[in-house]
Amino acid sequence: MGCGRKVALGRALKSSKKEQFNRKFEGRALCVALLASAAICLTSLEASAQNIIQNPGFEINPPPDFGNNVGHSISPWVIGPGQQPNVVQVDGAGGQSFSSGTFGPEFDAQNGGTGAGGNVNQHYLDVADGSNDFFQSFTVPACVTDTADISYTLSGFFSLRAGAGGSGGAGATGSIRILNGVGTAGVLVGSPATAIIPASPGAPNTWVQTSATVDLVQGVTYSFVVEMPDPVNFDEASLTFASTSCLDIEASDDDFSTTPFDNTGGTTATVLGNDTLNGVAVATDGSQTTISVTDPDGLTGVTIADNGVITVPANTTPGTYNVAYELVDGNDDTLTDPAIATIVVAGSIVAEDDDFSTTPFDNTGGTTATVLGNDTLNGVAVATDGSQTTISVTDPDGLTGVTIADNGVITVPANTTPGTYNV
Repeated sequence: MGCGRKVALGRALKSSKKEQFNRKFEGRALCVALLASAAICLTSLEASAQNIIQNPGFEINPPPDFGNNVGHSISPWVIGPGQQPNVVQVDGAGGQSFSSGTFGPEFDAQNGGTGAGGNVNQHYLDVADGSNDFFQSFTVPACVTDTADISYTLSGFFSLRAGAGGSGGAGATGSIRILNGVGTAGVLVGSPATAIIPASPGAPNTWVQTSATVDLVQGVTYSFVVEMPDPVNFDEASLTFASTSCLDIEASDDDFSTTPFDNTGGTTATVLGNDTLNGVAVATDGSQTTISVTDPDGLTGVTIADNGVITVPANTTPGTYNVAYELVDGNDDTLTDPAIATIVVAGSIVAEDDDFSTTPFDNTGGTTATVLGNDTLNGVAVATDGSQTTISVTDPDGLTGVTIADNGVITVPANTTPGTYNV
């Protein structure tokens, strides 16, 4: 009597892997720049032309009212012991008017002292009913390869309130100084940037820019101090590198081989976690840098986002890939550094169970159809001729003499004891 023989295949399939190889980059000189916190925390210097003063034009946290806003915050500026800061809000020539005793310019010092335009809210700083100094502190980067002093350029714009100095008067003077240490009591370094603002008997729509260059010692903390006598206004503070010897970007290699991908693809962690910009860790959200793949090493379709995340496409041929990429400073595209991300795509094989119980064998034995018809290799159907895979029986489940060929055909021997076998 015939009895159904159910054959469920459990088997090990083997596939070849792509030969692995590594690439090497030539050594690169490292020049580290670090902007540390001292009273005010200033983040990394990103380019020689980048202004490292925060809230330089008093546009952060704008005040609620047009005209005077006495006591309004100018953080992260630190105020000296004099009178309160007064953030003045205007909207360009011919815009809203305000009056609180005398008044200042109708526009701020953006765009070289011409303002942000008509009907645009803009701001500058006054000191209420007197004078005061205010400052931000910074630490000069310390280079690894160059110990020379670093040259900085400091600048800003000054103006007067209406009637200041009187008709034919001498006007007033404002200045910016670099002092040693944190605060307004340190020793003057170099020469101050001084502006002589002419008297303004009528509408005071004049901004005067002043600038100076000073050489500062690496690793030393200084303060950028603005001196504002009555009745001076100030806007658009700036402190930049005049020399670029410390600017550096460092992209370090990344090894993701310990977390291989299968045929479904996926994404890596960011490659930015071990990179630096001017000696400080790069922002991992891509806000400071751009990245591009320069050599995919055969990994077709691989991409890298500015946040450093690499996307590996599905159905990639198994192998080890050394994907070359380039990290670029977002503010200076001449500041670049290459690196390698090592990615492993493992072979993915899926062997599905097979049910031949609907076509039972009799005592003469016989062969099944191939078991490969529902199996995949790296997301693609396996060749049913056995050219891509090998197969072996790992547990015959008591079906003595059963064999399986590499083409997936199972041979059931004659005179097998009736029963259901899960091979």
